[in-house]
Amino acid sequence: MSKLKQEAASIIENMPENLIPQAISYLKNIEPEKTNISRSMEGLQTLLSFAGTLPPNFQYKKELEEAREEKYGSFY
Repeated sequence: MSKLKQEAASIIENMPENLIPQAISYLKNIEPEKTNISRSMEGLQTLLSFAGTLPPNFQYKKELEEAREEKYGSFY
């Protein structure tokens, strides 16, 4: 195993258990020939960073609809 792979394995080994699914998801979506992270992956990372931080009564559908209306108007 290369030194770089050993370092990656060590990082994952020492990562908190609740972050491992996010790391795996991220790694599965990286295409070797691309050096930039796609906008959707950036969005996913942003969403995952909020995991567990929103209040239990957070109404995501309402928030999403309000954000859509703000960006696109009420016709969306």
